[in-house]
Amino acid sequence: MSAAMIALLAACVVIETARELCFKLGVDSDERSETEKGIVQMVLTTPWLMLGIGLWIIEMIAWIVVLEQVPLNIAFPVVSLVYATVPITTRWLLNERMTRWQWTAAGIIVTGVALVGTTGI
Repeated sequence: MSAAMIALLAACVVIETARELCFKLGVDSDERSETEKGIVQMVLTTPWLMLGIGLWIIEMIAWIVVLEQVPLNIAFPVVSLVYATVPITTRWLLNERMTRWQWTAAGIIVTGVALVGTTGI
């Protein structure tokens, strides 16, 4: 696999992690209740949610490019790093709690991705 594809896979993980943070920040920043306005109006009036949707589009395009070059049985496990990066990032940036078991699970995910990566990248 080329260095460009590895970089694009890494970008997919970073973008997806950022997207999830934007969604969380967006729903947390919306002061009006969903009963006061529809979900579509909430999305269209919340900058964090709009940014998250923009990142989703960018990631989707990057993912399609990755899948043109990388077997799915390699690409998908690598992108599953998001299951570790999102909780760790929210712990550091949003001060959300992570239990010892969540830290352990994140470590297992990273180890599993490393094992897949060393066999296929």
